[in-house]
Amino acid sequence: MINGLLKGTDPTQADPFPIGFKDGWEENEHLSEGAEGLSNRFFRDWAGEGVETHEVRPLKVGVIAEDPFFIEILRGTIETLSSSQPNRLEIVFNSFEPGSGDLVLIDLDLPGHKGWELCRHLKGQQERGGLSILCFSQKVDSETKWKAFASGAVDFISKPFLPEEVQTKIKTHLELVRLKNRMEDQVVARSSRLLRILNQTLQKNNHLQKSLSGIIQALALMVEVRDPFTTGHQSRVAELARAIAQELGWPEPKIQGLYTAAKIHDLGKILVPAEILIRPGKLSTSEYLLVQMHAEAGYSLLEDFEFPWPVARMVREHHERLDGSGYPKGLRGDALLPESRVLAVADVVEAISFYRPYRLLPFGIDRALEEIERDKGRRYGAEAVEACIRVFRQKGFQWKR
Repeated sequence: MINGLLKGTDPTQADPFPIGFKDGWEENEHLSEGAEGLSNRFFRDWAGEGVETHEVRPLKVGVIAEDPFFIEILRGTIETLSSSQPNRLEIVFNSFEPGSGDLVLIDLDLPGHKGWELCRHLKGQQERGGLSILCFSQKVDSETKWKAFASGAVDFISKPFLPEEVQTKIKTHLELVRLKNRMEDQVVARSSRLLRILNQTLQKNNHLQKSLSGIIQALALMVEVRDPFTTGHQSRVAELARAIAQELGWPEPKIQGLYTAAKIHDLGKILVPAEILIRPGKLSTSEYLLVQMHAEAGYSLLEDFEFPWPVARMVREHHERLDGSGYPKGLRGDALLPESRVLAVADVVEAISFYRPYRLLPFGIDRALEEIERDKGRRYGAEAVEACIRVFRQKGFQWKR
């Protein structure tokens, strides 16, 4: 009965959930204005002037189950919830198209382990923040729950269940989806004009450096406006990355490219709900996955711009690790740009040294250097780590702010 649940897909591959936008760029009549003018016009747009509105789309919920009684209970539960939701819910039973849904409920007790197979198949979308997977099972032992989460589930509900419990959990995960969609619409609308200016400016030689510097600063401030608890983070990372690259003897053009990428390496966080970025304490699995998407989102926002350096790729790779334990691609070793390895080290050192919402106090620079030295050559590039340690312990590096 479950054959053909995944429409139009190769059953051996998960369809990735696309992040970003690639709209055509409109001609801009203000390319010759200075950096200050560009920044001022951006912040007028950010305040709401000329912001586009986006129609609220329905949220799509899929249910994969065979037991008719179980299906009817779920149908009634979800339909009751739907009447109180700001978004219309589209409910599909036993037919789910990868890349098109927001939430899928899977019965793990399906015969032939079909529920488990489907859960693992959809895991790729779940990891990219495009889908939430809720699993049901009569088995409630720790091993079953652990296996469900390892297979991509973000929540687990035991059978028989209370309708109120299902409604609450579905409502929570749909609210996360709604927040993400709303923030994406608002940020894309408010930042698209600035990004168009950046793309057009990069294709012109007149006043390139002055305009580029001003726009990069404006992009960096976009992140800080939404995440005030890490104000100055990107600038400090850029300072340290430049000092490490200078210690390594890199040529100035290569250093400038690294510095530019470091100044906006967290740009993708403009697509992460601000409520999650500033929330104190430990994040849930779903919330952490939304935060993780910022590296790929930053790449998507920047990939079409003609920088003289691989800025978009550096932004995408700044959370990758040599041993493949990083994200979003799990790259290893030489697959990482040398600039990305330096950026990763600078980012980690700054993050450990300064305050973050998820911990009460900063750990300080000594703890940060111990961290990268311990994982030197395993998670972090050995040359970048050694140069970073020399910069602090021998050269007396200090951040400007």
